[in-house]
Amino acid sequence: MATTALLSDNQVRWLAIPLTTTVLFTPIATAQASDWAFTPGIQVTEHYTSNLNLGSSAEEASLITEVRPGFSLSKQGAHLQANLDYRLQFLDYSSDQGSDGYHHQLGLSANSELIDDRLFLDARSSYSQQLTNNRSASAGDSLSAPDNFSDTFTFQVTPRWRQRLGRYTTFGADLSYDMVRYDGVNDDSDGYHTNFFLDNQSNPSKIYWALNIDTSQATPDTSATSQSETMDIELGYRLSRQLDGKLRYGYVDSHLANPTQSEAQAGNFWGADLSWNPSPRTSLSASYNSRLQSNQGYGLTFNHRQRHTNWSLAYNKNISSVREELLQLTPVGTLICPSTASFSIADCRLVGGGSPVLPGPGERAITLVTPLPTLSEEQFIQQSLNANLVISKGKSLWTLGLFRTEREFQVQARTEEDMGANAGWRIQASGQTSLSTLYTWSRLETDSGATDYQQALSLNMVRQLGADSSLNLGLRSTERDSADDNRAFQEFRITLGFSHTF
Repeated sequence: MATTALLSDNQVRWLAIPLTTTVLFTPIATAQASDWAFTPGIQVTEHYTSNLNLGSSAEEASLITEVRPGFSLSKQGAHLQANLDYRLQFLDYSSDQGSDGYHHQLGLSANSELIDDRLFLDARSSYSQQLTNNRSASAGDSLSAPDNFSDTFTFQVTPRWRQRLGRYTTFGADLSYDMVRYDGVNDDSDGYHTNFFLDNQSNPSKIYWALNIDTSQATPDTSATSQSETMDIELGYRLSRQLDGKLRYGYVDSHLANPTQSEAQAGNFWGADLSWNPSPRTSLSASYNSRLQSNQGYGLTFNHRQRHTNWSLAYNKNISSVREELLQLTPVGTLICPSTASFSIADCRLVGGGSPVLPGPGERAITLVTPLPTLSEEQFIQQSLNANLVISKGKSLWTLGLFRTEREFQVQARTEEDMGANAGWRIQASGQTSLSTLYTWSRLETDSGATDYQQALSLNMVRQLGADSSLNLGLRSTERDSADDNRAFQEFRITLGFSHTF
């Protein structure tokens, strides 16, 4: 597990940025300026890479000058919670094989209450660069082998209506629109999702019920249209304040012509949920459905927090696609903690399913990033397992993460299996200096190609020059081994950077 930036390098789509920011912030235009936190800044970094294009032979060294002005904007209020982070990245390569230019980086999430207890508006958007083909060479960012990456833009907006019927019954309607756009990949898509429900979960009795109707559709340019409909009735029982159980029965149709697993076929299903919170520090939730679904998978999530330690384990199986993975801004299981040199685990929060968030001012995301499949909108049955450990004690922060993901693609009938681990350590060596190291290992196997093994080791030092400025020195070595010698590569990188906020 590693402290990561949520945003990677990307190229501009000029019309999308003003459109996105206008939609997200129009509902709160009347808020006073004092309610907002605005922090402009700039980063200037010089990189040296020994293998610019990550080739197996004829390695080309290059210096890379990177300048990143930008800003963060946030508000945490009773009716609006919003976080925006934007950077404009300028790149200049000394090698003729590099691609000089500029890229835009954006991450945004907002949740607003437009009418008290009635109308809500949620929105999120991102710009990032993703590997066009997950088998292509990558050293963890798009500075090296930039041609292997595609500019990726996502946007989603969801108005939600809640209406109280009687004393305890609530009617809800969610209507969602989303889009995913690529640069250089001809599989852009638009998606629509609706959810209608009726429940009495606010009643104080032990027994409660719910009725749900859920539909979704995505229309890619080249891949097949994906859609699903789900209807179910739920009956819940609160055994205690700590233990809650639920049973459901319904019908689901994911419109998969010949699914690779029989449980993905259309038909009636039953399911069960169990939520157990024996203490404020420990939580366990488990769910099961006899048929796989895209909007509601099944699995298990466990989290245990102590004063200095956080353990988490998550397993999930569902029907998904690349666009669905991209629309989740922050991976499930991410731990968002204070960005101070030392902190208590009690000050961290865990990202659960269906909670797209970005770290706010003074926060960092501690997550294990699992690789995405090749950028196409084919649906797949996905099983994922993640285990994470974070230890914060004194001046040190230790992180450890393990992951395993299996995907069965439903059109091409092929499979992929990814697994990996990482371990990191950070120490505040003095009041102005912090040191960190990170080791990562991953394995990618498909049924149609050679198995790849990749590992990387990085060392980093950050020196505070004042309250608003810092100097960064980094070393990183990356190596990939493969049964196909043409896919193997090595890269060594040195980084020296300066950061300042105003």
